[in-house]
Amino acid sequence: MKVKKSFFGLTPQGEEVYEYELSNNSGFSVRVISYGGIITEISAPDKSGTYENVVLGFDSLEPYIDNTAYFGCTVGRHAGRISNAAFELNGSRYDLAKNDKGNSLHGGIKGFSRVVWNAEEAVSDEAASLVLRYSSPDMEEGFPGKLDVEMTYMVEADNSLSISYRCNSDKDTIFVPTNHSYFNLSGNAKISALSQRLRINASRYIKVDPNIIPIEISNVDGSPFDLREGRLLKESMDFADEQISFGKGYDHPFIFDAEREVELVDEESGRRLLIESDEPCVVFYSGGYIGDNWTFRGGKNSKDFDGICLETQWYTDSMNKDFPKRILRAGETFETKTKYSFSNI
Repeated sequence: MKVKKSFFGLTPQGEEVYEYELSNNSGFSVRVISYGGIITEISAPDKSGTYENVVLGFDSLEPYIDNTAYFGCTVGRHAGRISNAAFELNGSRYDLAKNDKGNSLHGGIKGFSRVVWNAEEAVSDEAASLVLRYSSPDMEEGFPGKLDVEMTYMVEADNSLSISYRCNSDKDTIFVPTNHSYFNLSGNAKISALSQRLRINASRYIKVDPNIIPIEISNVDGSPFDLREGRLLKESMDFADEQISFGKGYDHPFIFDAEREVELVDEESGRRLLIESDEPCVVFYSGGYIGDNWTFRGGKNSKDFDGICLETQWYTDSMNKDFPKRILRAGETFETKTKYSFSNI
């Protein structure tokens, strides 16, 4: 197990950004940069033992600066959209930064994805880890409370990556973090991510309006959202379905059943990803708005559906909807963890 640190670039403000490669003894590795806690690469083997990158990322810092597609980013304080960029807590209204059609998206204009985190490496016989810390000031982006966040990336011998969050606040607040990596198990995005088979253990999902604001919980039965048995994405995504048309594909929260897991399989390469989380939901975004403006690692020109996001998190916009609420009370410690395990079928 080892961690390798290298210089990655300077922000426009002159802050130094470093990339950390966490690897195990078999060759599985994950690269993370201190800017935005961004995962730039995950190198995993196919069925013949060939290691390739299975997430979308860039070779340099510049494309990540103020990137509105959130490639590989840590998202916070609140993942997803908050309608009308406002919420009420303890009888007070909090107005947030508006950065998406009058709504607040992924923490606002700056958010966790556009700050440089303090990094600390840790290596043991069992794991290679990177601990990132950030202190978000009271009322940053409009959210109450000074929020101290500790985020740990851990690579283990079984070709797994765990991402855990631990935080506390000096005022009551809300905190809904996630990771926004785009997965494509074909390796180096050789083919569309829609060629993969996705299984989400969820019998309910949340419908959205045309601006992708959550509106109501619905059953997946008889819809393109029934992914409980696993479906090839290019066959399941029905653009005649109103909900699919709103997001140019999937961009919806799924509410886990008892087993909170997601499975993604690329049958050609043999790669399999199993995601397990203690969060109640996963937002599945099928990458319909990636566009053709990017050049990914390895010189690959971007296009829509090159990768899909599987964002484990709390219910989106819960403070403004009839969904379960999660409030981080002053002085309490909040923790959550998601594990990404890579194997072959």
